[in-house]
Amino acid sequence: MRTIKFRGKRVDNGEWVYGSFLNLQPDYEIVEINGQRNKVTPETVGQFTGLRDKNGNEIYEGDDTNYGHVHYHNGTFYVGNVFTIFYDVHGLLELIGNIHDK
Repeated sequence: MRTIKFRGKRVDNGEWVYGSFLNLQPDYEIVEINGQRNKVTPETVGQFTGLRDKNGNEIYEGDDTNYGHVHYHNGTFYVGNVFTIFYDVHGLLELIGNIHDK
């Protein structure tokens, strides 16, 4: 069973926060494990894939790897055009950034 969590960039200072996602339109919030609620920019919210890269870093929707951009569609996470072998290559993935910090 994989961990369900999200990350997003805080509206007030642009720092990343991690936890549960609340879509309380017009506000979007990430609730950290300590209960702290943080308003986040909606476009930056991404779900944890349940996988880590070869260096142990958590991989989230919106990350860029050496194989391409990580995205979510129809209940599945994809990396670039490597649709069918994502789970076979995850040990080779290496994070190189994300679409929100460029």
